[in-house]
Amino acid sequence: MNRTKKSLIITLCLLGVVNISAQNQQVSKKNSDSLAIIQTKTAEASKESSVKVNFYGFIRHDAFYDTRQNIGAGENIVPLYPRDRALDINGVDINDAPKFHMLSVVSRAGINVKGPEVLGAKTNGILEGEFFGSTEAGINEFRLGHAYVTLDWKTTQLGVGQYWHPMVILDCLPNVVNYSTGSPIFALNRNPQIRLTQKLNENFKIIAAINSQRDFTPNTTPYRDSGLPSSYLQIQYKSKSFVAGLAGQYEIL
Repeated sequence: MNRTKKSLIITLCLLGVVNISAQNQQVSKKNSDSLAIIQTKTAEASKESSVKVNFYGFIRHDAFYDTRQNIGAGENIVPLYPRDRALDINGVDINDAPKFHMLSVVSRAGINVKGPEVLGAKTNGILEGEFFGSTEAGINEFRLGHAYVTLDWKTTQLGVGQYWHPMVILDCLPNVVNYSTGSPIFALNRNPQIRLTQKLNENFKIIAAINSQRDFTPNTTPYRDSGLPSSYLQIQYKSKSFVAGLAGQYEIL
């Protein structure tokens, strides 16, 4: 009798161990399957996700010394040209005097966005700002630089928002240390616009745009009261080592 009880107890214990082991294997399998499902869904989601966002920006400090009084923008961080001679009663040129200043207003931050296809076009966007201000009185205030969205087909691009004026040819933009970027010889302006670019072949393209005025002016009334946007047309030739174009703009104030 004792032997029978012992055998029965041992058998029950063995059955319990086997049952627990089977349950652990099932739980482990379920966990493994759940993890596999999660990983698969994550991989599928990453494949489906077609929006990519990149942040960029920099901190910049300018310290500059001018040997003569000059005319410029943004407390002369954008120097344009030296002031003309202005003689006092003793015949001394009062503009023949130095200037020194420091600013950090060119520091900026921006976002580049690549979006999903829309109507068969690749979508891109840029949002950028700095602390230059839009007027002399607003220096050190945050200013919108770019807020521009593009739709790119094979040979056609549609752009909407605020961006460089079409007269600003980025392929020719001087890469200089000074913030003026070649002004006043080279155009330096951003405008709210609707722009259409059509590639004719590998070298030629046509740019048509309508613009309004916003950058570097506190008074947009003359442009708004005209009832018509500025109209711009450009034909451009570009090779690996040469860029040339013909452009014109029509506007009413």
